[in-house]
Amino acid sequence: MYLKKFFLLYLSSIIPLVTVATQDSPISDNGNLIDWTVSVKQKTSTISAFKPQTLHFQTCQLPGAFEPETFIQQVLPPEAKQQCKITDRSKPKKTVTFKFACEGVIPKGAITGSGKFKSVNGKEYTGTIQAEVKINKYFSLHVDADHAGKQVDTCYYAP
Repeated sequence: MYLKKFFLLYLSSIIPLVTVATQDSPISDNGNLIDWTVSVKQKTSTISAFKPQTLHFQTCQLPGAFEPETFIQQVLPPEAKQQCKITDRSKPKKTVTFKFACEGVIPKGAITGSGKFKSVNGKEYTGTIQAEVKINKYFSLHVDADHAGKQVDTCYYAP
């Protein structure tokens, strides 16, 4: 039961089902509305694998290369935004790699991981995120999430 509650908390705080872009100016379409499909697989040391899940949501990104900071800030709930930080970010050409850490999102636990996203043609993105969710010193959950995103419209980007 605890595992199920934790997993629902994890999904609601890291990978949203719906994200709404906010307006920064009523007359400015300065962003790209990206429609994401995410395939999520998770496993623990005691449970070999959970049923894979597919999630759909949208984010508003600035035109151009994928920006992990923008993505993370838009998909996290407000109470978790200050607790998750992007580190070790690199951006060779059209690929962005990064590491992240979220402290305090889970009581007595932490979420750490890495990601790699590529801009296919400026309007499509592919990427992966691997995360380790540690609830305490005895239990951890490994999550692999494959992302595919495509620009579907313009939006009002507000950082």
